[in-house]
Amino acid sequence: MQLESRDEVVLHPGEFYVVPRSVRHNPVATEEIEIVLIKTVTTAHTGDDVVERTVPIDRQLPTV
Repeated sequence: MQLESRDEVVLHPGEFYVVPRSVRHNPVATEEIEIVLIKTVTTAHTGDDVVERTVPIDRQLPTV
């Protein structure tokens, strides 16, 4: 996990990390992984910034 203005956090299978409040973060991996991110509804998401390349959430999710 890359954290703004902090050391990178390396996680192994079964581990978790709580990102401190208001710290910008970027989950990255060298190979394909599965990850669960849990955020409160008040957490601002970069997806809230609408730009030319923004894909609406309804187009991001598979249809059921």
